[in-house]
Amino acid sequence: MKQARSWIVLIGSTPEIALAVGEALQGARFTFSWFPDTGSFQATSLEQHPRCVLVDFDCEQLQHSFSMLEDLLKATWRWPSVVINFRGELPLPVQMLRLYNFIFLDEPYSHKVLLRAIRYTRRFKPYRTANDVSTALHLIRELSRLTPREMVIAGEMLHGYSTKEIARSFDLSSKTVEIHRSRVLQKLRSQSTTKLLWRYLEEATG
Repeated sequence: MKQARSWIVLIGSTPEIALAVGEALQGARFTFSWFPDTGSFQATSLEQHPRCVLVDFDCEQLQHSFSMLEDLLKATWRWPSVVINFRGELPLPVQMLRLYNFIFLDEPYSHKVLLRAIRYTRRFKPYRTANDVSTALHLIRELSRLTPREMVIAGEMLHGYSTKEIARSFDLSSKTVEIHRSRVLQKLRSQSTTKLLWRYLEEATG
């Protein structure tokens, strides 16, 4: 399947956001298509694959967003992805997917930043390998076990903050934070996921 170099696909999001993104991309001479979900995208018969796929990651609906990312990886695993976040702050653990040719744009961002990210995907050579996808899917499934609060605590743990520091930052008791930490470690039980957490943090901090 050949690549349509100017074709950009947005999966998820609202009609209003899709309209705004589409106008920005078409103004930059890209061809744009919007699909409300991965199912409608997968049902489309493709003769060419897009330049990249934009994904609207809704931090207020983590389980749904993780499910969408999983479906997306299965359907478009060779293609680079730009994950756009319009609602809430992307948790640090989610951003580990940067290791697998994902670019994350946190709100607020400009259309100029979006266009720059899309053009940057040309540097993704080669794209994801089958092994990359397998590892990324495993990571997504493990992260999806976390509640939104546990996701935040996991991010603080990655930064190396102590129980007392986390409790102070979020106005929680130390006991509550200890319970969250314990649940995070139980849910991210695989050694490979733990290694990925530290690998990402090392790369992110240089």
